[in-house]
Amino acid sequence: LITKEEGLLLYEDMTLGRMFENMCAQLYYREKIFGFIHLYNGQEAISTGFIKLLSQKDSIVSTYRDHVHALSKGVPARAVMSELIGKATGCCHGQGGLLHMFSKEHNFLGGFAFIGEGIPIAAGAAFTSKYKREVLKEKCDDVTVAFFGDGTCNNGQFFECLNMAALWKLPIIFVVENNLWAIGMSHLRATSDPAIWKKGPAFGMPGVHVDGMDVLKVREVAKEAVNRARTGEGPTLVECETYRFRGHSLADSDDLRDPAEKARYRVRDPIDCLKKYLIENKLASEADLKAIEKKIDELVEEAVEFADQSPAPLRSQLLENVFADPKGFGIGLDANEIEPNNKEIGREMIRLRKVMIREPDAIGKETKVEESMHLQMGDDQRSQVRTFTPKNHIMMETLHKLSLREAVVSHSTPSSSVVEDDDTNKKTSSFVNEKENDYVDADADQVHSPRDSTYIKGEYQVQVPKEKDTSVPGPRNDSSQRSLEFKSKVRRNKNSFEAIVSASSFQRRRIRERTRKQIKSLHSNHAYPIIKSNFHAGYSKSSKYR
Repeated sequence: LITKEEGLLLYEDMTLGRMFENMCAQLYYREKIFGFIHLYNGQEAISTGFIKLLSQKDSIVSTYRDHVHALSKGVPARAVMSELIGKATGCCHGQGGLLHMFSKEHNFLGGFAFIGEGIPIAAGAAFTSKYKREVLKEKCDDVTVAFFGDGTCNNGQFFECLNMAALWKLPIIFVVENNLWAIGMSHLRATSDPAIWKKGPAFGMPGVHVDGMDVLKVREVAKEAVNRARTGEGPTLVECETYRFRGHSLADSDDLRDPAEKARYRVRDPIDCLKKYLIENKLASEADLKAIEKKIDELVEEAVEFADQSPAPLRSQLLENVFADPKGFGIGLDANEIEPNNKEIGREMIRLRKVMIREPDAIGKETKVEESMHLQMGDDQRSQVRTFTPKNHIMMETLHKLSLREAVVSHSTPSSSVVEDDDTNKKTSSFVNEKENDYVDADADQVHSPRDSTYIKGEYQVQVPKEKDTSVPGPRNDSSQRSLEFKSKVRRNKNSFEAIVSASSFQRRRIRERTRKQIKSLHSNHAYPIIKSNFHAGYSKSSKYR
């Protein structure tokens, strides 16, 4: 069925997946890897059997159990390991982590933490291939393979994408890695018909069942499915019956599965079965296979050492690739990345970062800060700086993130006003607390009560002193005195400011109450429609924003 070269390639890829996952388990227990980690042990025949038949241009989509799929597609082991540890040298620069790996270079379209999410992405990639070939008349025979588990096959995305793939004859292969358990739910208890492959013919595509513990059988089925997709014959649904040798994740004690069931599948280890086949058919010797194992062991050790010595990601990339709009909420380059002749740009960008939150106008256009920044720079320099146009939901999210040591309060809504001082021709900002009518002077070090200020157009304002006045203006009652006994540092920045308040636990509770009060006030004024429209991407479902 296979040549010696093909057999050694299959064995090397499966061994890489197994040794890599075993090392991940060690790093997890040594607290080098955090969060949930889902190992692929026992299922290597599926990844190797399908992906090693694909070309560089073909695409794959994975699940949260994505490490080995990435390795089989050609993503370097050091890049995958660095991503797991959260280093800048990872395939996603440390931002994808365990569950969301991605590599555009290798057409690895990502792992997805939620089951079923990747199937529509795979269908879209397959549609792209068909569109290029049939509409744009380009030479394109790219194939897409979607990997997912048995637990996904009861979800809507699965049925919807089977329907569309069959309707449009998309070049896609749906690979079900049926390891018989969806976390702690047996597959037999979760569906009325356990034979997943039968759902293919119901939508007008071939459905195939294969032993997912035998890489050679998987490879034969994969060959036919890939050939059908490449020649324009449409999709195929392949159910690979397999078994994971560990729990759902390393946090799973794996007590629900029957020990006899585990032992029955353990003796069918796909790597051991391939090793036995290669030796019996004289395609490889024990020495050949041991040499491969030694090579892979060194490769994995080198990947760990590389990841351990790699730097952490720069803070400047935190919000990269978050907003589709290139003028989105970007924080730009770090100061050490600015060229020596662009120091002014660097200082401006650092200043913008410190502002943190800026309320845009109703249609989300560029703010005055951005316009001011552009006026200070030439046309040749503007392209080097991302514009600073945050959205309302960023402001709302930040208001909730009051830390144990500091409460960061940044605001510029109708409750925060700016007036022109006729005498000093300076602008004054104030943050009005609607619960106790206290406010923070943008340039002073004190929090004032209404009696100490000038009442202007329904809001309390105070003139900016030419020199810092450390005195406490006016008497205070015991209640306000108790609530104001903490130091505050207020930085003024044009039309908005940021107050960093070091407070006791009692005062932090007061701050949180005031923040909730202000959020409620936003729902009662003209800002509500803006917040509602900007929250459609998930924020509106959170109870704390209602």
